[in-house]
Amino acid sequence: REGDPGSAFYFVASGEVRVFANAAASAPARAIERTHLLEGSLFGEVALLTEQPRTASVQVVGEADLLEVSRAAVAELTAAVPALAERLDQFARERLLKNLLASSPLFKPFDHQQQMDLIRRFEGIDVLPGTVIIQENAVGQGLFVILLGEVEVIRADDIEGQAGAVARLRAGDVFGEMSLLDDRPTSATVRAVTPATLLFLGRDYFRRLVGAVPALKQYFQELSRSRR
Repeated sequence: REGDPGSAFYFVASGEVRVFANAAASAPARAIERTHLLEGSLFGEVALLTEQPRTASVQVVGEADLLEVSRAAVAELTAAVPALAERLDQFARERLLKNLLASSPLFKPFDHQQQMDLIRRFEGIDVLPGTVIIQENAVGQGLFVILLGEVEVIRADDIEGQAGAVARLRAGDVFGEMSLLDDRPTSATVRAVTPATLLFLGRDYFRRLVGAVPALKQYFQELSRSRR
């Protein structure tokens, strides 16, 4: 189940399972179907390797036989075969990226090749809990997309000068767009709550992108209005 801790990953020995998740925090709550997995597929490795909660739910379609590989077994195997740890990490990141491309409104206006071209424009960033990613009242540097983990949005209280968290964002959410659209200082501080992997797109390319794709400009404008 989405949100549960990961204690194992699974192989589909036979049958079929469906993968689905709740919408990102910036969209209305609803289940988003990600994919169906058939014999020979594996799932559950992301939460196991990152030690973060499950990012999706997996449900059996009809009947299926599954092989469960526990955290202890993975630790034993990767200690004996270090290359396996590297391959599992690469597989998990590829899965996260595939999920993002399939579910994020940022990539919906593009075909597969255009998505691949766009994703190469992003820089991957890994941050630790407590890392300040955006500082309130600073110059906006670019757009951030959360690939893994959670961040909190904090705004200073105008009356008492006390900082308070106003939102939490998670995998699939974007932030940093408001200052880029308005060419104003950033309106809030964004800080990592968990270890997080982010994708970063510089402000100049972001502006060219929304200028060239009206559907994206409309999406970010509506997102910015709803956040205000």
